[in-house]
Amino acid sequence: MRALVIDDDDLVRRTLAGILTSMQVEVTQAADGFAAIDQIETSPTPFDVIFCDLQMPGRDGIQTLRDLADRRVTSGLILLSGHTRDIVASAENTARHHALNVLGHLYKPFDRAKINVLLEAASRPRRIPQMTSNREPLTAADLRRGLAANEFILAFQPKVNPATGVVEGVEALVRWMHERYGPIPPVEFISLAEESALIDPLTDAVMRLAVAGYHDLREGHLDIPIAVNLSTRSMTRLDMADRLRASVIDGEASPEGFVFEVTESQLADNMTAFLETATRLRLMGFKLSIDDFGTGFSTMEQVSRLPVSELKIDRAFVAGAPDNPRTRHILEASLQLGHSLNLKCVCEGVETSNEWELVRRLGTDTVQGYFVAKPMGLAALRSWITEWEAKWPLLNPNSA
Repeated sequence: MRALVIDDDDLVRRTLAGILTSMQVEVTQAADGFAAIDQIETSPTPFDVIFCDLQMPGRDGIQTLRDLADRRVTSGLILLSGHTRDIVASAENTARHHALNVLGHLYKPFDRAKINVLLEAASRPRRIPQMTSNREPLTAADLRRGLAANEFILAFQPKVNPATGVVEGVEALVRWMHERYGPIPPVEFISLAEESALIDPLTDAVMRLAVAGYHDLREGHLDIPIAVNLSTRSMTRLDMADRLRASVIDGEASPEGFVFEVTESQLADNMTAFLETATRLRLMGFKLSIDDFGTGFSTMEQVSRLPVSELKIDRAFVAGAPDNPRTRHILEASLQLGHSLNLKCVCEGVETSNEWELVRRLGTDTVQGYFVAKPMGLAALRSWITEWEAKWPLLNPNSA
């Protein structure tokens, strides 16, 4: 393994280099960001890992991160600092926004065991998100054909009460099973649907599937609501409330069995039309939820006048909260805000046992995320509920 150590303090740099050398790592040293870039550009092969100090004269660590990003450096990155945790966390977030391969950080003085853990992480292949395939961009004609061919399906992700273990609902997540390209995630076709005036036909298709799911669940004696994502563009159409109600009533379902989720970042575009549609939906018996709460620009006053019944707190404020006091305070404040407005609070994107335990302790009403379950078909959902009920006492021994 080859490492580059960037630090202006000779003693610190040499100390770390000595530790790494004793661990059979080939070390190159650089006293500042300029020297580091020279080493990177002249190195015959990429470094496996780069240790970068944050506090350096001339060109600090944050500027050096930008230099690394500009050169598309893929080496594992470990930040060195004696600063407070919030500053180090901000530096790591900056590096991730630059798409750098952040492995973690080391505080001074160095912990040999922590170095070993980070080096093990550096030795593992980096997982780089891939697009669906090297195919031509999707077009409105593709989407129109897919709708006509009924290529869209729903996957259902459970939402559970962390205090009781009860499954209190599911979110219906649309997937496009393209005849040529296979599964296509929503991020690749929702914007296309909005831009090509096909979002309403897509919503109609999703509602037909959701209503079918409503009946399937009740046949299995699962009287739980189904959450469906709505585009804000649809919510600002004055006929949308009637359209959604017709989908449910014509399908012999009940509005009380559905929750419509709207992303917070899109709320302010046409608040008057949104409020009209939202209020009519609530009068019809539907529930409304603000999705990805905390990532948009809603004010407390704006949230307080929306006729919503639920806040879904974004994964960004759940991930890392067990170890990051600042993120944890934001998460706790969001839960307190929701409860002060008499709203049900859902923490989404819970993926680890530490995150589960934290949001449970902070008083979230419902949890959704891979720690509980991944999205699945209805048959798998019924089997999963049986398994979950057996697993629950192990997750919460005090529930008995």
